[in-house]
Amino acid sequence: MNKKYYFFIALFFCPALFAQSAVLWPSQYSGMSPDSKLGLPVNNIGFLSEADGLIYGCLKVISGGRRFSINNAYEYDIGFAIESAVEGKIKIVKSRPFRGYALLNKRLESPDCSGSYDITTNLYNDYLFVDPETYYVSFRLADSVNLELTLESSSLLSSQEIQKPLAAAGIDQSLCSQPAGFYYDEFSNVASLSGDRIKTIKDIFERVKAESEDILLPIYMILYPNTGLSSELAAVAAENIASRQYPGNTPDQRERYAFTYNDLYDKLQKEAFTGDLPDDSCGGSITLSLPPDDYQPDFAKYYGKVALHEYHHIVQNSFFFSSNDGIRPYIYTWMTEGMAEYWALKSFQVLGFEIPKNYISSQVSQTLEKLKKPENKRYRNIREYDDEFGDFWPINSIDIGFLMVHYLINKRQHSLSSIISLYKIGVDEGRLKALEGLVGISYEELAIDFQNWIAEN
Repeated sequence: MNKKYYFFIALFFCPALFAQSAVLWPSQYSGMSPDSKLGLPVNNIGFLSEADGLIYGCLKVISGGRRFSINNAYEYDIGFAIESAVEGKIKIVKSRPFRGYALLNKRLESPDCSGSYDITTNLYNDYLFVDPETYYVSFRLADSVNLELTLESSSLLSSQEIQKPLAAAGIDQSLCSQPAGFYYDEFSNVASLSGDRIKTIKDIFERVKAESEDILLPIYMILYPNTGLSSELAAVAAENIASRQYPGNTPDQRERYAFTYNDLYDKLQKEAFTGDLPDDSCGGSITLSLPPDDYQPDFAKYYGKVALHEYHHIVQNSFFFSSNDGIRPYIYTWMTEGMAEYWALKSFQVLGFEIPKNYISSQVSQTLEKLKKPENKRYRNIREYDDEFGDFWPINSIDIGFLMVHYLINKRQHSLSSIISLYKIGVDEGRLKALEGLVGISYEELAIDFQNWIAEN
């Protein structure tokens, strides 16, 4: 029997095939998380719904390998009805623009569009789950009037044990004895002053650990009062962390230890929020200088969001950290800060915490208002923030980066996960090539379009 029919044999004998079709979509975006053991390059795939017997998926529209827009959208949720399981025919019965760009799944990732439809070949390719198996399938549009597609090929995917080691290329990992996870060091009177904030932070990272499969190294958190530590306590804290990050006695290890120790020692004597994964180390570090519990920030449990922001910097650093010959710099500064903030806010919600209604749109509006002032014209050029944090500028890299990420997601319809993928691509190919490969235009053209978008909003 032709292998392409294996997939439709599975469909034909599935009870969901005979269920009554529903009008509504099953979720905010089409798809489901695949079995991690399959090692698929995407985190969201199509599936046969047991509720209504339809196949739900998401597809990217492409033309000769490049993104293509239809009605101002590049990606679509699609619902297919099965016309004939024997003949391998399906029919599009509903569609809508994909709106998963700014959403996160339970693994704190924004959902991918696993499928693609090439208008030059009329081929639709996708991963599809038909309980209990997953297939890679290819359909060709056979009837453009009735939107019918015919199966070209299918292959059954088998599970494999996937390991994702996160290990520095330049260090003997036998020196790194601390298991992966989150470790907390509390200094001075922070526990009595900021106990509720500490409880929130620990709760958040317990949830991160439970939901994520990528916590593959130790991360040390230093919690201390926002007034800073005394020089004596700063020395103790810096020693605690640096000695665990660089436990070896080689000249290179001792040199890296000294640099990390001095950096931490200086930070800890003042208010500082940082996340770092030093080169060739045994783990990352996060410093959180917490105000007393009676201080009212932007919203409840706000410093949990701050901790997630700093944690994302470790995620960003991990791509270069695990590379033997990565290109540096591999991320633009505006992306480093803007993505950390955007991802932190979305993850904060996914983990079960609330931010005020319209908080993200209000942050966007505030930055747009500042940028529209004549004296701030210079800061509308995103290139000003390629390698500049702008801590003393009227618009810093977090503000402009957050706005740029919002623009990439809502104006240019890129997902959070596609932007995160630039970290790895930047390590391999350089940050300019990575960014231009995503947006499909030159960086200079992107910067101009961004400025035009600011003026229009």
